[in-house]
Amino acid sequence: MQGSIHAVEIVFLLLLLFVVVFGALARKLGTPYPIVLVLGGLLLSFVPGIPKITLNPDVIFFVILPPLLYNAAWLTSCVNFLTIWSASYCWHLD
Repeated sequence: MQGSIHAVEIVFLLLLLFVVVFGALARKLGTPYPIVLVLGGLLLSFVPGIPKITLNPDVIFFVILPPLLYNAAWLTSCVNFLTIWSASYCWHLD
């Protein structure tokens, strides 16, 4: 039990390290960081020997997603939001 918890902690620390590395790489390449993170995650998924980690969907929806949406809400332009919202609303009426 203790060894598996230790392995999971090491995997999480390595993933955080890779996030920092991929973020720096995205900045250096001038590429949007979500693209580099997705491609990096895809490459990391093929590495053999990484233990399988299962996450409860509630953890994603209640712990990880709200800070991301909060940050995106502060960075969204009101004009762009209203334009997209009105277009979506009109599309829904058709």
